[in-house]
Amino acid sequence: MRRLAAAVLVILLAGCAHNAQPEARVLEEGDASYYGPGLYGRRTASGEVLRPGAFTAAHRTLAFGTCVRVTVVDSGRSVEVRINDRGPFAAGRVLDVSEAAARALQMVGRGVVRVRLSLCPVAAAPQTVETLASLAPLGAWEGCNGMLLALDTSTLTLSLALVGPGPMLLAEESHPPPRKQSEMLPGALSELLSRHGLALPDVTGYAVGLGPGSFTGLRIGLATVKALAYAHRRPVGGTSSLGALALQGPPQTPLVAAMVARKGELYVGHYRREGESLKLSGPEEAWTPAQLGAFLRAHPEARVLGPAALEVRDSLLREGAAPEQLLSGPAFPSAWAVARLARVPETFVAEALFALEPHYLRASEAERNPKFPPLPGPPPAARIRGEEE
Repeated sequence: MRRLAAAVLVILLAGCAHNAQPEARVLEEGDASYYGPGLYGRRTASGEVLRPGAFTAAHRTLAFGTCVRVTVVDSGRSVEVRINDRGPFAAGRVLDVSEAAARALQMVGRGVVRVRLSLCPVAAAPQTVETLASLAPLGAWEGCNGMLLALDTSTLTLSLALVGPGPMLLAEESHPPPRKQSEMLPGALSELLSRHGLALPDVTGYAVGLGPGSFTGLRIGLATVKALAYAHRRPVGGTSSLGALALQGPPQTPLVAAMVARKGELYVGHYRREGESLKLSGPEEAWTPAQLGAFLRAHPEARVLGPAALEVRDSLLREGAAPEQLLSGPAFPSAWAVARLARVPETFVAEALFALEPHYLRASEAERNPKFPPLPGPPPAARIRGEEE
């Protein structure tokens, strides 16, 4: 995909850093509290609007913009916040944190907790973009003290998820047809963030399903994420949409995630969910229902899940699949599953962002049409597996 042009907006949140890094020198120890709901929407001492979903805090003396790691003394839970306000002014208290930070620290309900403050460690070198054949274990976002926005547009149903540190699912929603992805995505994304007191600059990373699936849907989803990530200098991780389907299936079972492609074909991927990880046990390919039926006859322990198990159920039964092999759900890849599989780099790397491409598996009808010969230049073999020649 060509490099996307987007206006660069002001970065309001620091990038995330993993808790595995050594703890920095303790600056201060004392009690921390969190903002009450009546204060949100007001201006902080730095001039910013106070938002419950942003990872920010008030300190009496630290410079605005300072990144501080807050560690609860009795539990060891920690989160990184950015100083954008002054306070607290109650005796013995050293910090007031936002609602999002309080939830990550499990302060809600306790009110005041004892904390240690230290400067955020320097982020490690960025990770490289992982290949599709190496799916991450669950929790690739674990330990990252930020807000991850995930989406999948590989089917006609748009799936969105908002994920906090932990990882912790804060919200998940889906938007089915008849509205088009291009019509739904901008408004749905904005409304999801707004309901949680967030704005686009508060998102510290993105995860996106790369397909295979709808050619148009994949382009819309990836182009949107690339534009937002480039504008805000945020890291992006991509993963297989078929893998996200398999992650929603039963554990310790041979799984075939399947979507309906055009011209009587299916997109299929072979997986096995083992505990908290997903193993890719075969290549992702384009098969006919007859091929999938033959595979199921030869592997009675296998189970099919995804849109194809519902949309071409009768065809698969005619090809010899047993009814119990065709699972009733899920009907689309979950953005929450995408978030748990995607390996999101710690920092923004433009080259990694531009390298992300949809996994189509087969050429589009326009590319196959003899009336429209390919443009001069190298063939798109890098993104269409099995058609390199």
